[in-house]
Amino acid sequence: AVIPVDTSGSMGLHERDEAFVQMSELLREFPKVEVTMLQVDAVIHEKGIRQFTYNDLPLRIPREWFGNGGTDMQPAVDWVKERKNEFDVVVFITDMEFDYEALTESGVPTYFVGVNANPNIVLPQKSYHYIPVVVEA
Repeated sequence: AVIPVDTSGSMGLHERDEAFVQMSELLREFPKVEVTMLQVDAVIHEKGIRQFTYNDLPLRIPREWFGNGGTDMQPAVDWVKERKNEFDVVVFITDMEFDYEALTESGVPTYFVGVNANPNIVLPQKSYHYIPVVVEA
């Protein structure tokens, strides 16, 4: 599984931390899965790529998030597309404050967890799914 985390300036710490809640749930539910976390705002931050397994539970929230710039999730989609045979699922953690309608498809089943985002978003891509989540500040 790949979990691209939106680290743009519009994502607060509570929204970013939700990535670790989602990854922890995924690892508890599927103990054999390996999770690759990407930190991405308008680019993928290489220093923010990390791998997690069930044995890493409980996950520790990173002290440093890389990013805080504008938002473009296409670099993460492209990264996944180049490695689509390595992953079964992609779960973006984002506030959906970007042009999601312009995204190309990754070739991998993809979910967008919209953290504190508009609950009524409809994604035009057939292989993309949207799940709104409210996180208290």
